[in-house]
Amino acid sequence: MRARRRSRLPLWLRPVVGLAVATAVLGLGEAGLRGAVSEEARPPRMDRMALADVGAGAYVHRRDAVAGPWLEVVDGRVRTRPARVPEGISRIDVAAEKPPGTLRVVALGGSTTRGVPYDHVGGGFVAQLAPTAPMARWEVVNLGVPGMDARGVAELAREARRLEPDLFVVYTGNNEVMGDLLDACVRPGQVWLATTLDRSLGFRLLRRALAGPWTPPPAEVALQAQAACVGGRIAEAWSRGRRRTAGALDPVHAPGVARPAQRWDPVAGAVRARLVEAVDVLALQAAQDQVPVLLAVPPVHLRSPPGRALGGPGTTAETAAAVDAHVRRAPVEGLPAWTAALRLDPHRADVLHGWGRARLDLGGDMAPARAALQAAVDHDYAARRPTSAVQDTLRAACRRWDHVWCVDLPEVLAAQAGEAVLPSAWFVDHCHPSTEGNRRIAAVLSARATAVLQGSE
Repeated sequence: MRARRRSRLPLWLRPVVGLAVATAVLGLGEAGLRGAVSEEARPPRMDRMALADVGAGAYVHRRDAVAGPWLEVVDGRVRTRPARVPEGISRIDVAAEKPPGTLRVVALGGSTTRGVPYDHVGGGFVAQLAPTAPMARWEVVNLGVPGMDARGVAELAREARRLEPDLFVVYTGNNEVMGDLLDACVRPGQVWLATTLDRSLGFRLLRRALAGPWTPPPAEVALQAQAACVGGRIAEAWSRGRRRTAGALDPVHAPGVARPAQRWDPVAGAVRARLVEAVDVLALQAAQDQVPVLLAVPPVHLRSPPGRALGGPGTTAETAAAVDAHVRRAPVEGLPAWTAALRLDPHRADVLHGWGRARLDLGGDMAPARAALQAAVDHDYAARRPTSAVQDTLRAACRRWDHVWCVDLPEVLAAQAGEAVLPSAWFVDHCHPSTEGNRRIAAVLSARATAVLQGSE
C-alpha cells in the first residue's frame, strides 16, 4: 500500500497560502465580471450614510468615521452632503470664498441649531441672528445637523475652516446622553465589512440576484431599529445593577422621601469626558485660526416628561408594580401618591418628574419642585436634553479658554421669565424652543455675538 504524500508546507503557512489562492481566484473573477458587465448594467453601490442607517438607526450620521466628510464643494459653493439632508430641510449652500468685507458667523449644533421644527420654513434662532450695532456685512451660515452631538460639532468645525469664519456660534448638549446610547448600537466593524464587500461587483450582482435591487430603509424602519437598540442597552445596563452618572445630586426635600444617589454606568459614564474632549478640540482649532467661539449653554424644558420611565437598580417586580399603582392614583390623590411612589423607588424618572410637577402646582417655594424636575432629567436614561452634568461641563469650558465666551441661557432666560422653571410656551417639546423661545435665544446671542466681534468682550 502506497503511503500518502505529506505536504512540505508548514502548518502555519497553509492557511496563508489558501487565503492567497482564494484572493487570487476572487480577484480574477472580479476582473472578469468588470470586463463582461457594462457600466449601465452594474448595480449601484450602497450609499454609506444609508448603510449606516441600516445597522444603527437614524442618528448614526454623528459618526464622522462612518459617514465621511460633512461638507463638499460643488461649482465654488460649499454645501452639506446630500445624503445627510433630512426630508424638508434645505441644503447649506454658500460661496466657498468669503466675499470681501463680510463677517461670516458659522452656527454649529444639532436640531435646535438647524431650526427644528421650523427648519422647513427657515426658522429657528440662527435665522434670526443679526448685529445689534452697525457692522460690516453680516452673513450667517447654519451648519446645524439634527441628532449631532459635541463630537460631530468638533469635526464639522474642522471642515468649516474653509468657510473662513469670523465667529463660531455653538449650541450643543441636547444629544450627549442619547448619543452615547446610540453609539452602543453602532457596529463599526460590521459597517466596514459591508462597505468593503459592496465595493465588489460580484457581491453587488449576487445581492441583487438574491434580494432584488437595494433601496435605503424607510425612516420608520431606521427609527424602530434605533428604539430597539436603545431599549436593549437600557435594559442591559439596569439588569447589571449598574448606575449612570447624570449629575443628579438631588432633589427631593420632603419628609420620608429618599434622595436619589448619583448614578453611573459604562454606557453613559463617559459622557462628561467626551464632551470635554470635543469642546477642547473645537476650542484649540479655533484658537489656531484666531476665531472666537460663542458657546451657548442650552436650557432644559423641565415641564416636559422624561423620555422613559425606569426603575432603579435593585427594583423588584413587586416594587415596580407598587410604584405603578401609586402613579396611576397620582392624578387624583396628588402629591401624597407621588411621595409614596418616590419613597419606594427614588430613581424612577417618571416619579421624580410627577412629584416635581405636583409640587410646582402647589405654588410657593419652587426650589424643591425644580430640584425634582431637574433630577428627573438627570435620571432619564434616554435624555434628549442637557443634564446637569452636561450644562456644568460646558460652563467649565468657558473658564478654561480665553477665546470661548459662554452664554448661560438657563440663567438668562430664567431671569427674563422671573422663575427658574421656564414657561412651557417657550418650548415645543422636551428641548426644542418655540417661536417665542427662538426669538429670545436669538436676541441674547445676537447681542453677545456683536460684542465679541466688536472686541468689547
